[in-house]
Amino acid sequence: AEGARASTARAGWIAGFAPAATPEASARWPVILHRAGDGRFYADLSLDGHLVNVEADPSREATRLTITDLPPDAVPMAGAWEATLVVLEHHRLPAMRFAVADEPEVAAVIGADVLARHFMVEEQRDRLRLVPRQAGH
Repeated sequence: AEGARASTARAGWIAGFAPAATPEASARWPVILHRAGDGRFYADLSLDGHLVNVEADPSREATRLTITDLPPDAVPMAGAWEATLVVLEHHRLPAMRFAVADEPEVAAVIGADVLARHFMVEEQRDRLRLVPRQAGH
């Protein structure tokens, strides 16, 4: 029995529970964002390990960040900055270049350029469902 327990633990099974999610499996799970009290959708975005909360708006054409959203050591050049590790909620995205606004009144937003490229976007009355696209689609 001890050997069987050890082999199931190595396979990802723990005491009769289903295996822990793998990065490959979680990459297929949809991202569900609930509408906030102000009527907008917000998502956690990790940029090279730096976590920020941004608006997710599929009606906005372009994605942009503000200088305050960037990691402390980031140096934008020519109004843009490239992140090598980008994670929207639990979904890892490829490295990408972000437009960076330096006006303090401008809010960060993930727009249709990123959302439509990486997700099938389903907006409902109270939630935004982002279904990851398969590679090559």
